[in-house]
Amino acid sequence: MATFSKNQAVMKNVLDEYSLIGYKKFNLNYLKKFTDESKFTEKVLQEVIDKQYKKINRIKKGIKNTDSFVYLGFPHVPIAILDGKNFSGTDNVILYEYKGALSNSSDKGFFELKKVYNSEMELSSNYKEKVLVGKALALKIEQSFPVGDDKIKELLGDIPIVYLKNNDVKRWGVESYSDVDKFAKEFYKILQWASEKGIDKIHIFATTPVSLTFSLGRVIEHYHPEIIAYNYNNNKYDWYINCTNKKVKKI
Repeated sequence: MATFSKNQAVMKNVLDEYSLIGYKKFNLNYLKKFTDESKFTEKVLQEVIDKQYKKINRIKKGIKNTDSFVYLGFPHVPIAILDGKNFSGTDNVILYEYKGALSNSSDKGFFELKKVYNSEMELSSNYKEKVLVGKALALKIEQSFPVGDDKIKELLGDIPIVYLKNNDVKRWGVESYSDVDKFAKEFYKILQWASEKGIDKIHIFATTPVSLTFSLGRVIEHYHPEIIAYNYNNNKYDWYINCTNKKVKKI
């Protein structure tokens, strides 16, 4: 399943890998819907989300072989988080990332994450020391770029802000399944901690690549706080998805 809502990329090398054993392709391209500002309404955005949900359910019901679902593309962060949540509790997923670090465009494409046992990624978070006020918090998840507190405060006011970040914040920094697993496990710990502290809503502001974003969504459980995932565009947050009721809202 390939979802393109932010950018387009060639995925021929991925399809070639499975040409001998066969595959069913779902190529969901929403670029025109997102690039035409005059037509990008809340209704159109909701239609995209509803379509994604139906496709994920169709795929889940149609999978005959375990661990055979491939996920890739350039979806917006809220879309990938919700896709992951909708595919939780099922098989392992085959994850691909874009070879964005390569300087030669002819060599760019998608690569499957490396199957290595240990991740060298070093993560940090302030959640254990955070003093909470109220029933909601903001969670910054930083991998590709830092997330500024100022934009969050402009949007949500004086809200407790927790971070989970790679100490070496950079683009194209996720390379292996162990990287993704390490991040997802820490994210799950924060969700559990928030639940125990009586938090009922978490606003997520993430700068994460597709494989990691999808994997974060997969660890969200029904008993966790309500998750609101925000989209960042042109120096502002312009829409979000409520991952609990699958409803969208333009800001």
